[in-house]
Amino acid sequence: MSLPVRASFAARPPRLPLWQRVLFVDFNGVLNHDPFWSSILTAKAHEIRVPVQSFVRRVFSDEAFVRDWMRGVHSAEDAIRRFDAPTVPKAKDGFMLERLTQDCAAMRLDGEIVQVLLKIRQHSLVVLATDNMDCFANAIDENREIRDSFDDVLCSCEVGALKEEPKHFFGPWLKRHGLSFRDAVLVDDSAQNCRAFEEAGGSALRFTQRDSALVSLARRFDL
Repeated sequence: MSLPVRASFAARPPRLPLWQRVLFVDFNGVLNHDPFWSSILTAKAHEIRVPVQSFVRRVFSDEAFVRDWMRGVHSAEDAIRRFDAPTVPKAKDGFMLERLTQDCAAMRLDGEIVQVLLKIRQHSLVVLATDNMDCFANAIDENREIRDSFDDVLCSCEVGALKEEPKHFFGPWLKRHGLSFRDAVLVDDSAQNCRAFEEAGGSALRFTQRDSALVSLARRFDL
């Protein structure tokens, strides 16, 4: 399967030297903790916060749908239609999708972690690796912080696989760059993803506490 190369990354001249190792970094739970529709859900006085909370709970309680959404089988529009977001009061046609897109583009990264990643990029490729949806993938090119912090992005909805399937999620990217799992480290908050990555031949750092993870990263990459 040929993986898409995002325009914002493909347009860059190659960084030299081309490092012979790569650090894959998870997004949600590591670099960012914002929910979808965060501008509504985190605003306690927002007039439609409660019905949007109810809508989001309906979406994410359907694990099969969410996993297929992350694999690219479904779209944000499918989620909005299927879980009846149009019934949210004052949410006019297109409002929920527009707000979701804006909020994804505005998602910020943990600044202290990013500073460590920028140091690591002096010795290694650093790639954002996320189980995520089309709304996030479509917003990446609008997020300058992500473009400036990573050498590439792997998003499950574009790859068609989840990180728990490492040979399908990471394997083609590694092959394309002349690397193997032996040359790769994954930072992820999911024990399952870390275990699967190690079973594929890579090294994994489970992200449980931010400060200890930063120390471990600095030690692993001789910072």
